[in-house]
Amino acid sequence: QELIGLADCYHELRKLRSATRTLDAVRTIADKHSLLRIKALALTIQGLVDQDSNKPKSAEKNLREADKIAKELNDGILRFQIEFYLYKHALEQKQMASARAIRRRLDQLSLSVPSTVEQMMEFRELVRENR
Repeated sequence: QELIGLADCYHELRKLRSATRTLDAVRTIADKHSLLRIKALALTIQGLVDQDSNKPKSAEKNLREADKIAKELNDGILRFQIEFYLYKHALEQKQMASARAIRRRLDQLSLSVPSTVEQMMEFRELVRENR
């Protein structure tokens, strides 16, 4: 968990190589010990790092893999967060049909997500902007 926080800090500081190296270590540990939630978090942050590194295909691949794990874990909040990042990715890539499909899933998932979740607030703002 601490390594996830460190990787997230590196990402926030735009130290993308350091974030990737840390996330590689996290995924190795997560795979070795079958820590699926940790792996999903690592893949999510790696997807965000890839977006910031102008690697849109890799970003989408990592986010989709993280979403698959969150779905297996039946973790609605984590799934909402990941789907939100996929939604933003689709909007940035001008994939409007994909963005609409993801938004429908987000609308459904949002029914069980507290309004205090950061991504929920940002999602509501994006919906207002993209009407």
